[in-house]
Amino acid sequence: MMDYALTNGRERIQFGEDFVLLSVSEGPTEIKGEENGILDGFGYNSLGARFGGKALTLSGYIVGSDIANKKRLLNRITTPSVDYFYLEKGTTQLKCRLHRGIEYGEKKHSREKTLSFKITLFAPYPVWEEKTEIKNTYYSLSSASGEDGPIIIQNEGDVRTGFLLRMVFLVDADYIELMLEDKLITIKGAFTTGDIFYIDTRRGQERAYVVFKNTTTEINGMKYITLDSELFKLEPGENSIGYELYGGAAHMEITYKQGYLL
Repeated sequence: MMDYALTNGRERIQFGEDFVLLSVSEGPTEIKGEENGILDGFGYNSLGARFGGKALTLSGYIVGSDIANKKRLLNRITTPSVDYFYLEKGTTQLKCRLHRGIEYGEKKHSREKTLSFKITLFAPYPVWEEKTEIKNTYYSLSSASGEDGPIIIQNEGDVRTGFLLRMVFLVDADYIELMLEDKLITIKGAFTTGDIFYIDTRRGQERAYVVFKNTTTEINGMKYITLDSELFKLEPGENSIGYELYGGAAHMEITYKQGYLL
């Protein structure tokens, strides 16, 4: 249990010596299907109707002479007033909120005073997500010569995952297509060398925006994307993304995280 931690982004508890974690048990599904998408702060559950929110119960005890302050820390991290916090396991994290109040009960443990606890968390989107982003960089992509093949991305997770695409135009361009199987993103607009187009399909952040050359302002890019386009995500396994730049050339970066089901 040493690889588990709780964090709200500001404070953190690493389970081990001061906070001993005895068990993490999974409860039944609480919410199924699209109902899961109406929870504030969590976005749409793109896993589909088979998967709903999960309840997890953490049991353990607090050790040491400064139990009151340690208890306050645990309460602050899991307070119901915050939108969410994370249960971390190694290199992955699970987005959670408190399902019910923390249950405390004092007891003696060998030579030290201890305070037992039981916390039931609720994970509306039941996926452990990698904390570290994976970034793939592709230089001077061009479809004019026909020599460049598709972009291959391996999603080793269990579920579809969104990505952030950053495309820097190396020459002027006005028509770009990105293709994944039967899904297509078509971009039409007058872009010049140095303009940067972003497509973000990560959970809860689906959008497109542009930062034009010599500026720092983000401009809504959805008006440049055709109505028949679909801001697709990466499927589990190998993803072969084709592209057409129609005489142009671009430097691309695709950043994503992998997710693993509970």
